[in-house]
Amino acid sequence: PKHATLKLQSNAQQRGRGFLVPVLSGLSVTVTVQVQKDGSYAGDAPRLLVLANPSVNVAETVLDTHTAASGSFETLTGTIGPTTDTGVLEFCVDCNGVAGNVFLDSWTAVAA
Repeated sequence: PKHATLKLQSNAQQRGRGFLVPVLSGLSVTVTVQVQKDGSYAGDAPRLLVLANPSVNVAETVLDTHTAASGSFETLTGTIGPTTDTGVLEFCVDCNGVAGNVFLDSWTAVAA
């Protein structure tokens, strides 16, 4: 991140470039991702988000927030749904700050 107030998203603020999960009508999706910030990170805690998709009745929602110490991967997880139609949900991690790095690894999703 290079800005204290503007959020940087892991999808580079481009819709369709996040973690995309197809979902059938009436199902919920649980997503997990491993997130780590380094010791030089100076900003708000990274957050796991689902982006808005009105066609399946999902609003942009913060699902989880990183709380682990620097240098430790933490599993961020959250569940969204049930959806009202068949479609695609997009997930990302965002952060902001003036220094440091945030790393992501091992996205998974389960629809039920």
